This record gives sequence, structure tokens and C-alpha cells, in this order.
Amino acid sequence: DRDFHSWSTKQLANAKQICKQKGFRFGISNPSFEIWIILHFSDISLLLDSEKEEIKNNAKQGSRTKCEQIILAELNAYNKSNPNFGKLYPKIDHAISNAKKLTNNNSIDLLDNIGTNLFILIERLVNE
Repeated sequence: DRDFHSWSTKQLANAKQICKQKGFRFGISNPSFEIWIILHFSDISLLLDSEKEEIKNNAKQGSRTKCEQIILAELNAYNKSNPNFGKLYPKIDHAISNAKKLTNNNSIDLLDNIGTNLFILIERLVNE
């Protein structure tokens, strides 16, 4: 979870380097985990750059972040501590496809760009 208020770019870059040295994969969602949920029903790669920037900034609007508001608009409910994965699971292939498009098949640096590489783990879990 890339939340800018929680982790500095330097801290995340250090964690990424340690993972690489130890042979681990580094999973990240930028700006937050909610980007993965949004990708179940939205192809963010098709949005205007200004819209992507608004999602990346993920500013609070009232008590909810931009990403949480997008989810609420689509699902009519969202509990951050207990997401309804039952509604999302049927669209998992769509989310994987959208994540790949958004990250150019995991070839962009997610420390600075919107997206998630969670699709790598999810694909492995679904295919096993």
C-alpha cells in the first residue's frame, strides 16, 4: 500500500531493494490497496491523465478517499476493514487484465505511478 502519508518513497525503495536481495517479490499498490478493487470494474488505463492523477493523489473528500468514493459509487457499499470479496471474485479476470494494462504488464515503477502488481500473486493463486 503506497499511501503517501504512511511511507516515504525512500522507505519503499529500501524495502523493494531488501526484497530483491533476499529473493522475494515486492508487492505494491499505488495509491492504496483500493486500486486493486477498482480494477475489478474499471479500466483505469483509459482515463485521462488528470483523472489518473486525481486517483493517485487519493485525497480525502469528507471521510472517504477518492478511491473509496469510486468503490462506493460502483458497489453501493464499502467497508475498508471487511471488503465484500464475494462481489469481486467473479470479476477477478477483469481485474487482472486491467492491472496488466495499467502497469504495462508490470514494467513500470509503482513507487511513482498509479497501479498494482497484486495481479502476479492473484494469478498464481487462481491458477494453482
